[in-house]
Amino acid sequence: MIIPLRRLTALAGLLIAASPAAAHVHVTVPPTASTGTATTFTVGVPNERPDAATVKVSLRIPGEFTDVHPLAEEGWTRAEDVEGGDTVVTWEGGRITGADRAEFRFRAVATAEGDHRIPAVQTYDDGTVVRWIGADGDEHPAPSVRIGGSGAARTSAPEHTETATPASDGDGISTPAYIVGGLITLAIVGGVLLALRRRSDDA
Repeated sequence: MIIPLRRLTALAGLLIAASPAAAHVHVTVPPTASTGTATTFTVGVPNERPDAATVKVSLRIPGEFTDVHPLAEEGWTRAEDVEGGDTVVTWEGGRITGADRAEFRFRAVATAEGDHRIPAVQTYDDGTVVRWIGADGDEHPAPSVRIGGSGAARTSAPEHTETATPASDGDGISTPAYIVGGLITLAIVGGVLLALRRRSDDA
């Protein structure tokens, strides 16, 4: 039996889309980031609903970060406001549809070392609002970053309870969960494609 290539491709796409790490809003920071230095943070936003589009993304950046400024993204308007000592940055007016994802950026200066949670709110064009404000392991965990005081910084992507514990290198710096999830997904896809190809050859 010969399995059409388009079926193999479709199967691979389904497996990749099922990766739990792809379904989180997360914030990444360069490894050279440190306290007292202006740093560009990147916000990854996946669209989780095939029947609706993401039209607004807001972050509540804690007071441990100063000089916060959202950067321009084509097709989106940006705004910032101060609420209770935190800075709320918002991008809206654009659209993230289907299984697409988008990245937004902001600049800020961290004034304290350690882990910092950055709650996010994702709004869809049908009025649905998803609040990424929970603890690690919750259904909608808040993005977080860890800032070091000597140029060492770690990015932390939130993860579901069923997601494997992130790997750690010799310095104890955790590999982001979304990277681990991607590698696992690629391994699964490769194994499935190889098995299907062998079955096709045997037929």
